Amino acid sequence: MFKLNEKNLKGLTSEAIKEYNSISSKNEKIKDNLSHSILGEESNLDSLAFITFIIILQKKLEKFNFKVNLAIEISKKNMNSLDLKNLIKLIDDINQRKN
Repeated sequence: MFKLNEKNLKGLTSEAIKEYNSISSKNEKIKDNLSHSILGEESNLDSLAFITFIIILQKKLEKFNFKVNLAIEISKKNMNSLDLKNLIKLIDDINQRKN
């Protein structure tokens, strides 16, 4: 089994984006671009779409023994905005703390 690192976190995030986009409405697609905002005023996602994406990503992370609830960790940070780059950084930081 591979260990989580920034490179495979980007890959897992891309996989989650593809899966999410396959089920999302036209107005709530996520661009596979690190600067794409998924939370906040600049985001095109509503709260249900955001949580749906996070759940899809969470399932992919669990394959790497990542057992932290990502939605709860994001809510603990009380973030007003979040882009894909900072989401990956957050996951990497959480993963580093648990190892």
